[in-house]
Parts: sequence; C-alpha cells; structure tokens
Amino acid sequence: MNLRSQIMRGGVYLVGRQMISMVIGFAGMLILTRQLGPGPFGLSTGSMQLYNYLSLLGQCGLATYLVRSQSENIDNESHQAFSLLLVLGLTLGTVAVMAAPIWEHCSKMEGVTLIAITIFAALPLDLISAVPLARLERAMRFDQVAMVELAAQIGYQVAAISLAFLGAGAWALVAGFWAMVLAKTITLFAVTRYRPLWVWDRVLIRDMLRFGVGFSTANWIWQARMLVNPLLVGRVWGNEAVGCVSLAIRLVEIMSYAMTAGWRLAVASFARLQQDKERLTKALVEGMRLQVIVVGLMLAGTAVIAPWLLPVVGKRWEPAMALYPFLAFGALTSAMFSLQCAALSVVKRNWEVALFNLAYQLLFLAGAGFLIPRWGVAGYGWAFFIVVPSHAVVHFFMVKYVGRPRYGNTLIWFLPLALVMFTHQLGWWCLLGLVLLLLRKATWTEIREMALMFQTHMTNHLPPAPFSLDTDSKHRKLD
Repeated sequence: MNLRSQIMRGGVYLVGRQMISMVIGFAGMLILTRQLGPGPFGLSTGSMQLYNYLSLLGQCGLATYLVRSQSENIDNESHQAFSLLLVLGLTLGTVAVMAAPIWEHCSKMEGVTLIAITIFAALPLDLISAVPLARLERAMRFDQVAMVELAAQIGYQVAAISLAFLGAGAWALVAGFWAMVLAKTITLFAVTRYRPLWVWDRVLIRDMLRFGVGFSTANWIWQARMLVNPLLVGRVWGNEAVGCVSLAIRLVEIMSYAMTAGWRLAVASFARLQQDKERLTKALVEGMRLQVIVVGLMLAGTAVIAPWLLPVVGKRWEPAMALYPFLAFGALTSAMFSLQCAALSVVKRNWEVALFNLAYQLLFLAGAGFLIPRWGVAGYGWAFFIVVPSHAVVHFFMVKYVGRPRYGNTLIWFLPLALVMFTHQLGWWCLLGLVLLLLRKATWTEIREMALMFQTHMTNHLPPAPFSLDTDSKHRKLD
C-alpha cells in the first residue's frame, strides 16, 4: 500500500471515528450539563484541565518520538519509552496528589482537593498507554486507534451519565474519567499485544529526551492556556464560571474533531516526507485548506444553532453559549496554522514551534489577565482576538525552514466562515459571505473533488493526487 493510500485510509478512519465521537460526545454533554449544572461541572473539569496539562508534561514527547522514528529496532525503543514513562508517571502522579491542597488554595475552588487527588492518581496509567498508541499510529493502523478511542469514550459516557442521574454530582464526571482511562489502557495493550520489558539505556534515553524536551516544550507552552480557566476564571468568578468556560471549550473540541485527526495524521504522514520539503509544503497547503473547510463548517453551523441549545441545557449555561463564537474563531485560526507546527516538528524545528507558542501564550495571558477581571467570562473569549498577530511567527519559521505556503484558497473559506461565527452578535448579514461562496461553481467543484477522493479511496481506486504522495514505503506492521 503506497503512502497516499495509507494517509487516505487513516484519514477516513480517524474522521469517521471522530464523527461518531462527536455525536456521542455532543449528546452526552447535553445530558450531563443539564443534570449537573455549572458548579459541579466546573469543580471536576477544572481539575481535569490541570490533569491534561500534567499528562503533557509527563509524556515529554516520547510518543511522538516513537511515531516519527525510522529505526528498525522499534521494540527496544518502545520498551525504553515505556520504562521512562512509568517512572515519570509514578513520580509526577505522586507529586500531584501531594500538591492537591495547594491546587484548591490557588484555584479557590472549594472542596476540590479529594476530586483532584482521585483524578491525578490516573497519571501513571495514562502515560504508559501512550506507548501502544504510538505503535499503532506509527504503523498507521488508525482503524484500531479509532476502535480504542471510541470504546474509551463510551465507557466515559456510560459511567458519567449513570452516576449523574443517581445524584453523584461532580463525582459522576470523575467516575466517567476513570472508566475512560481504564478502558483505553486495557484495550490498547490488548489490541497491540504489546508486552513491555524493562529497559534503561542511558544513550537512548538521552536521544529520546533531546527530541522530546524540544517537542514537549512547545506543547507545554501551547497548552498553558488550559490553566487560565481554573486558575484565573475560577479564582475571580468561582466554580460556575469555570463550568461555563469548560462547556464552551468542550463544545469547540467536539465540533473541531477534524483538527485533532488532521494533526495526528499529519505527524505520521509528514514524517515520511521530511526529506522532500517541496512536497511537504504542497501536502501542508492541501491539508490546511481541507482542515479549515471541515472544521469551519462544523464550528460555524454550531454557532448558528447555539441559541436554540440553551433551552436544552438550561439558562444557567447562557454565558457558555455567548462565549462559544469567540472560542470557535480561535479554533478556526488554529486550524489554519496547526499543520505548519506539525511540519516544523517533523523537520526537528521544535524550538521554533516553542517560540511561536510562547508569543501566542504571552498575548493570550496578557489579554485574559486584563479582560477577565473586568468583563468576566467574556474576557476569556476576547483574548482570542488579541493572539491573532502571533501566527506571523509560525509563518516566518515555516518559510525559513520548510517552504512558503500559499493561503489564497484557504482564506476564501476562512473569512466567511469566521464571520458566520458571530451571526447572533452582529446580525444575519454575516451569512452573506458564505452564501455567496456556496453559489460559486468552483466551490462545488472543489467539494466534489474532495468527496470523490474519499469515495474512490474506499473502493481502492484513488484518483490522481493534487499533490503526489506515491513514494514507495513499506507498510510497517506491528509485531
């Protein structure tokens, strides 16, 4: 199977899984938010946001190291990564559990200590599961990745919704979280049949951490915005405000499923093009356009119907619905530039990605820190406009180290979709640009070409690619 077939096959499975996940996640979110209310929702999700950040710290980019590795001895590298992640997970988990009272003091979320301890205790399991997941992604077995992640999500929804109706409050989400972690870890090791061994090779560890620290530093900086909600919003405005921001964030995550799939697919596929920067740039431009179209249509559609969701979840969630368009705009902007970060990472320009992330976060933290105390939850949303100039940094490094991406075809979609996000704030005239775009004959030709690309792939007859991805490459199989 050639590389283009592998990429298309992986994309179909990942996007398909994400679409199912979107439906399940959206339905579950509506049920849980209505049943729990903003206070309990914020109490648990605030700690989960810190947990997600700690998980990024602990992974140290080792999973990405395995995915992009071109070594023939992947088993030995996997064992070393497992051993290192186990040590990091136990260490970080212990420190986090002991520091849980400090978390409650800093966030001002009363009663969160025991919830945080229960969540933080899952860190070792979460980190070691990254190894079998990386082996699947490296082999581009995204059908199995999709199955594993769907099983984990179903476990979360069943446990959380059941306990929510039994009156467990914030603990319903904690139980769902643990069900998800256990289901994901057990299923990954079962599907891959990976049996770890203890390996401690200092030379290999140094090589892994040299890549991982650079890659992770960029991610640590980027994901620091996770902490703004519990630490700043929670400290100033309380649990309910944290819950409203968390709901808006979760809604954007569900609707921007294609961006998650695109990033993961890009790391695996770009790694195989890293020696040919011209083809890598062409692949990036095509992926960037496709990602903006898919992500933008989902986000914009939700923004239009968001006010009608309010009676379903309850009026207590009105600030979340008002905040959503701002977060959706931020996600659409990220959709246009995230693949550039992926391309820079695979050509080992992680520190350049870190510099972009630092510029982004400094602007975001400055904007949020100034606006949230004055404008409340709305200040969190307005901060996403302040960070737009930071994307010039990643473009500069992309041009310098990879190639010059062309934005014309992407901006044709980006601008009208971004305007649609604010239809209910500015008026229905915001739909005009998208309507005119959809009236263009070229637009439907483009959509048909993309649909045909996926359709013909499913019948194993691929059309000529808009960019060539037909290099000879082995389909790496799992042992």
